[in-house]
Amino acid sequence: MRIKSLGLAVTLLACGIAYASAATPGGRLTRESLLTSKTLSRFSVGADVSFMERGFDLAGRPGGTNAQARTTGAYVGYDILPWLTVFGTLGASQAKGGEDGGGYWSSDLKYSLGVAPNIWEAELRRPTFLTGKVSIDAAAEVSMFKSSSDNASAEWTDLSAAVLLRYEVPEDAPWSAESATSLRLSAGPLFSLLDGRWRDSVARSSISARNLVGWTAGAEWFIAPTFSVGANVEVFDTTSVSAAVRLHF
Repeated sequence: MRIKSLGLAVTLLACGIAYASAATPGGRLTRESLLTSKTLSRFSVGADVSFMERGFDLAGRPGGTNAQARTTGAYVGYDILPWLTVFGTLGASQAKGGEDGGGYWSSDLKYSLGVAPNIWEAELRRPTFLTGKVSIDAAAEVSMFKSSSDNASAEWTDLSAAVLLRYEVPEDAPWSAESATSLRLSAGPLFSLLDGRWRDSVARSSISARNLVGWTAGAEWFIAPTFSVGANVEVFDTTSVSAAVRLHF
């Protein structure tokens, strides 16, 4: 009787394994997919890192304070039109509060959604030493941040927008090496509406950025036609810096 029961169990286990394997990717019986893309040329992917500092006003507390945060994340963009890109980021943020706030808090979720239209561009052919491309681009992004320590936590939202004047030195610039790729410089005004909530074991407060309007400048070097590295600075009453890598399919 035990032998028959054992045999039945082995048979059921074998059938279960066979059924499970049919449900795994290795057990697919067809090569067709629900959705198919012939090309990835509209996609771009990358990674970002930033070190931010902003001046904040705390509700009910005169004087305000400066707060710092660092973030890391992954980037995905998609060109829904030749001149319009939608993008998102997903990563982690760590806050550090006050002028002498000690170490960074524990990391928590950071994510964002944005849109970046290319508004206008033109070729510069004269004077020769300025040969290149001039363009006006814009970007708008909504970002969500969280961070916490043993006895405090903060979460904040940043609604930002920028208009950028860009100048790109192309591969075939007269003074560049034949094997060189393009360098793109940018600068422009920046708007950032940043507010949120902060709390510790004894109090809680709403927070808002002291200055909403600043400026930003950056550089992006296309090491290869579809791969670039860049750095950016943002200045309000304080200064923030960031770096990024992008692979443009």
